[in-house]
Amino acid sequence: MTGSTMIYKIRYSTACDEFHIEIQLNGFTLRVFSGSIAGSLPEAGLSVNEGFMQLRYNIGLSSYEIISFIANKYVWKDFIASPFHTCMIVDENTSMQYDTQGLLKELADAEDDWDVYFPFDRSSGSKEELKEQYFLGQVWGLDIYFLTKHGAGTLNGLDIIKQPLDEEMLELSEKGELNIYCSETVFCTYTENEARRASRNDATKRAILAINHWENEEKEQVGLLLQSLNSIAEKAGVQLVLGYGSLLGHVRHGGIMPWDDDVDLLLEEDGLEKLLPRLGEEEGIRCGSANWGGVKYHKIWLESGKEIPGFDHTFPFVDVWSVKRDGGHIVTHDGVKIPSEYYYPLKKVEFENSDIYCPAFPQECLSSFYRDWRTDIVIFPWRHKLELPANFQLNAKITVDTAGRMV
Repeated sequence: MTGSTMIYKIRYSTACDEFHIEIQLNGFTLRVFSGSIAGSLPEAGLSVNEGFMQLRYNIGLSSYEIISFIANKYVWKDFIASPFHTCMIVDENTSMQYDTQGLLKELADAEDDWDVYFPFDRSSGSKEELKEQYFLGQVWGLDIYFLTKHGAGTLNGLDIIKQPLDEEMLELSEKGELNIYCSETVFCTYTENEARRASRNDATKRAILAINHWENEEKEQVGLLLQSLNSIAEKAGVQLVLGYGSLLGHVRHGGIMPWDDDVDLLLEEDGLEKLLPRLGEEEGIRCGSANWGGVKYHKIWLESGKEIPGFDHTFPFVDVWSVKRDGGHIVTHDGVKIPSEYYYPLKKVEFENSDIYCPAFPQECLSSFYRDWRTDIVIFPWRHKLELPANFQLNAKITVDTAGRMV
């Protein structure tokens, strides 16, 4: 087998919309060909169906996932027409070091009954990836793999791109339609495929930014509720302050984050004694206490809001969390410590058509709440409008400017 296996080296453009394949045998280049998503998708006999990924992960396919599927199908067709029994496919966008002869020798010693052989094993999972975003809990990848004629024939029958190719392979294996063999080998080392990671991140970020749990009427209602609360707080001589996700939305997105369907405000403990009695006197506004993880807070809502089955409060609502001064810190009831010089003096800002107070240095305060807020958007499962876990858990890398606004 050594020296008689064709090697297909695939390289993708930076934008992941073009591919280039170099075919080698015994160290010599036999031929090179290229293609693009627009030109090669119909030629390869493939179509794209985003529905499967939307249902499973709530994200679409990335450009890398589409172009790599197309490029690999070109490889399968070329290999099937060749006189060789096996081939090796290498993704040159991966920072990888491999010993071809060593891999071929190990392949010769491998079990005979296989269709696809990965010289690595990621079945144990990776804590770095969100389990909800990948089949088997993580990205598997196609950095390097060997293929038999039988395996190529099975894969060449695929005509719809509905998920990444590595996940398609693993599902075919689970169904018993593709025999996958994998083992850790000393002849192959690799690092993260940055093109794949960046493209998948772009697709996830697009999906996140398309989420909006607020209807126009609900947005207007929460604005009116905040205006009323601000007026009541001023009469009571207390200061309601943006906190948690609402502070994050103000700084990073210029308002409520569309996927964050509640409002979080902070209030010093002694201020609650002044605010709560006045809230009880207001027509159309209701207030009640609640508990989250052993932390007591207060929920404020409009009587005219949308009913949430099984709950007294309506949507939209505002959560008020008490804080206290402790030496040189402001301490929340869930134990977050904010240096007082970051919190005071408070300043008024506009938030959802209402004037509300904000910490003196909101970016520094946010870092106390969320360590990675400058680099990550995280969508958690809980949907406040339903008071149920109804969101897909998603995470995307982002960048922000010097003011903390997402760019």
